[in-house]
Amino acid sequence: MTGAEQAPKKKGACCVCKDMRSIRDECMITKGDEKACSKEIEALKACLRSEGFDA
Repeated sequence: MTGAEQAPKKKGACCVCKDMRSIRDECMITKGDEKACSKEIEALKACLRSEGFDA
């Protein structure tokens, strides 16, 4: 494989879904409970799955 044919690098989980991650983090800080933030947590997981991660 030449330099022009290299597969693109996969993004790290830390570099995708930043908006969703911020929303989840803010919920956890203010409510402090996974149960209270389940909607935000599931939205982040769905976003990560859409980017090809196992969440």
